[in-house]
Amino acid sequence: MGIEQLLAAAKLLEEQEAIDKRLRTPDKKSRRQNKRSPSYSRSTHNQLEKNRRAHLRDCLETLKDIVPNPPDHQKATTLSLLQNARHYIKVLETTDKKAVATKEKLHQERGRLHKQLKTLRGELEVRIRKSSEGESTCEDEIDIDDTEYHSESDRCSTDGSGGSDGGL
Repeated sequence: MGIEQLLAAAKLLEEQEAIDKRLRTPDKKSRRQNKRSPSYSRSTHNQLEKNRRAHLRDCLETLKDIVPNPPDHQKATTLSLLQNARHYIKVLETTDKKAVATKEKLHQERGRLHKQLKTLRGELEVRIRKSSEGESTCEDEIDIDDTEYHSESDRCSTDGSGGSDGGL
């Protein structure tokens, strides 16, 4: 790398900086085009602000329709509406968490019941095979007293006396 190459590189850098500087500072003509009359700017601003307020009002009306009315029928201010909306969101989040937990419990219970059903079907197939081979099923009778109950409704459905006649 010689001195000539270094000088050429320095010259290229200077030229690039000069180009960048020209691009950063707009000329007088372009500055004049960006300037508008004060009345045009003010009226545009006023119209934009009016549109913004109308949109905000529409959003608050929509929110008012979604959020349930407070029980004490307080004055419907924007602040009270937003506070009620925040409270309602927290209630919905709590309800959602409970629903997710319940769903998970039900999913686990379903898995357990499917496993139990598979086991019972397997036992039934074994008994059917044994009975078809000529073996007695008297030895294989189910002992109802040893059956595990998982809920009160299961116990009631198997402990019933067999009808209104008292089991006679």
